[in-house]
Amino acid sequence: MFRKHDVVRLRARLGLTQEKFAKKLEVSVWAVSKWEQGLHEPTGRCLRALERLAKLLRMKIMLPIILALIAFGVISTAHAADIAAGKEKVLFVCSECHGMTGISDVENFPNLAGQKEMYLTIQLKAFKSGKRNDEEMTPEAKQLTDADIANVAAYYSSQQCSPKRAER
Repeated sequence: MFRKHDVVRLRARLGLTQEKFAKKLEVSVWAVSKWEQGLHEPTGRCLRALERLAKLLRMKIMLPIILALIAFGVISTAHAADIAAGKEKVLFVCSECHGMTGISDVENFPNLAGQKEMYLTIQLKAFKSGKRNDEEMTPEAKQLTDADIANVAAYYSSQQCSPKRAER
């Protein structure tokens, strides 16, 4: 349901005056004004039109972000992550510190189980590129390919967080 602040925010993000907003929704300026004052709520056709506009705005905002992530190699359209390959890479590269299931036995190494895949990808790529530096992580990340990073991130994000001790 759209409340007054939602209508005001949507209109402002679209950069429209009340008149142009009303015309786009095929309603009166009076109706838009009453919605923004909280005296009435949009219903029926108007509510559906507002929801469509909000969806288009979200797509308009997200598209440049997604394109930038692709351009900087944070995400790839060409490679679907392979969890099984990620498990194999974790066994040989990551499990010593982070545990096979992403639960570390070592106090100063973070648990990675259940961490968001995108976060893990960004952090590994930062270590690999040198944007983020750590004497233990940087050399490990530098040996990973982009596909390895995607696979490891997919594997650890698929693991359940639990208090059990790490498998070695």
